[in-house]
Amino acid sequence: MRIAYVSDYLPGYHKRAGGADWASLRIGELVSGSNISIDYYVRPPDKKETKKEGNIRYVPIIEKFLPLAITKYVEAAKWCILQIDLLSLFYFFQEFMRNRPDILHMHRFRAITMSPILVASLLKIPIYFSVYDYWMFCTLETLIDDKNHICRRFHGVWCWRCLPKRMVWLQQGLLLFRKRLFDWAMRRIDKFVVLSRSSAQILNDYGINAKKITIIPLPYGQKIRAVNTEEIPERDTLLYVGWIQKRKGLDILLRALELVKKEAPGVKLNIIGPDVLWEKDYRYSVDSLIQELSLTKNIVWLGPRPNESVQSFIRRSEIIIVPEQWENMSPVIVGEAMFNQRPVIGSRLGGIPDFVSDNKTGLLFEASSPSDLAEKILYLLKNKNIAIQMGKSARGLAEEIFSEDKIRERYLNLYSK
Repeated sequence: MRIAYVSDYLPGYHKRAGGADWASLRIGELVSGSNISIDYYVRPPDKKETKKEGNIRYVPIIEKFLPLAITKYVEAAKWCILQIDLLSLFYFFQEFMRNRPDILHMHRFRAITMSPILVASLLKIPIYFSVYDYWMFCTLETLIDDKNHICRRFHGVWCWRCLPKRMVWLQQGLLLFRKRLFDWAMRRIDKFVVLSRSSAQILNDYGINAKKITIIPLPYGQKIRAVNTEEIPERDTLLYVGWIQKRKGLDILLRALELVKKEAPGVKLNIIGPDVLWEKDYRYSVDSLIQELSLTKNIVWLGPRPNESVQSFIRRSEIIIVPEQWENMSPVIVGEAMFNQRPVIGSRLGGIPDFVSDNKTGLLFEASSPSDLAEKILYLLKNKNIAIQMGKSARGLAEEIFSEDKIRERYLNLYSK
């Protein structure tokens, strides 16, 4: 069986490869063999000295041939509605006619667009879609409205209120047609793969038949499973790993840290993650907040780090903080912390409660409450034996939830239907 994996980015080939892209690579590695071969279709690489493997195909996209000043507007239009790239459409038509896959499995595809879905639909190729965020259902992909409330209206003309207040009339015009286009694509998808029960419910609320939805957790790979969990962490050290953007809740964590510092002056927060190009204002506000709250000596900015370094910092930390402010279905850092035998304090939102068992493998807090988060942090800092026991329980739960044998079997069953 030949399966085409489509993802904008791929680790080792693109600087902006994120959790969804790591997931597509890990899943492909997991199911390869057993009479299955995977071909990865990704946008051209942006890393120097990238060695092209035999099963990697580079998909041409229009942005590569446009001036940089125009590219950002094209990317914004693709994000909002322009979801057929003529170059990628022509490429996939030629490619699938020549090397027809048995299944098309879409992962993250905002730049490559829905072109492969159109081609596969015309050629009667089954289409699967792994849902890692809610971009297909919400222009901000967060399902949080402009008043910071959970939103179930999904996308429509009203979404302009959540977008930057520029060219509002144009945004409204594009949003008028967005849902129709995205629904057209979703009607052609045979199977949806989600990472948590909450995600399955959200898709069901949108109107997708529950019979089309399969829940399969992320596979984490042998390197993470083989880590040395006996390493002693640094005292009163916390870790945040994630993009520096509003929906990730770093500002909530900083306000909590101010309260924690009053009782634990030596507390340290390591921050790992890249800035987001379109959220520079948020980064500036975070920097200002650190100064305002007098947290400069308690913060260590580490920037983007390779995965091996991230694992090392997890083990050097007593607690991993995941302050998501949107319904993230399964933050990668949660599973990594669990395998590294560290407790997680996470928002009581989205898929996090599927993986963090409150008071057993970690603690949950009300997402918008710095005081609740501070209380949970102080509890574990003051009760280190409980934190250690939670970490051990988290490792045991990770072995159960993220069993590669079980995940492989579920994917093989999915592909065989």
